Order: sequence, then structure tokens, then C-alpha cells
Amino acid sequence: MPKAVYRSISKGFPEHGEKTIRITGSDKSAAYTDKQAKKHLLCENCELKFSKNGEDKVIPLMARPNGFKLATQINKFKKLSHVKGET
Repeated sequence: MPKAVYRSISKGFPEHGEKTIRITGSDKSAAYTDKQAKKHLLCENCELKFSKNGEDKVIPLMARPNGFKLATQINKFKKLSHVKGET
């Protein structure tokens, strides 16, 4: 999960962000935490491509306590077709 998404969830929706549980296999423990788990999945160049070509455009539009800009923008488009109840 991108850092900006985690930050938005934990700060914007504290009732959900505070309930993150970290389970550690090495010492067999579990605890509530507000820290994001980190593990690099992509190389730096690929990470930059995702950021520039997607995350940077979508993250400002994601759901927040004051609204959901992406849903609002999507709903403005004309529906093209319906198949078995799906648009």
C-alpha cells in the first residue's frame, strides 16, 4: 500500500487506522500499532513509474471524510452499456 494511502486512512479515518494489528512470527507476538508495515516490492525506477503514472493522479481523488472526489468524477460519465446487472 502506498505511504500516502496508509497515511490518509490512518489520519483521515482514525477509527480504522488505530486498529491495525501487527503480528510478528519471529517472537510470536501481536499488538496494535499505528506504524505501517514496510516491504519493498518494486525497484526504485518501477516505483517512480507507478507514482508518476497513477498514484500521483488518483490518491488526491480517493475517499476521505469530506468526500470521494473520484466517485463523483466517475459518476459524471455517460453509462455505455449494461450486461447482467453490471455497467
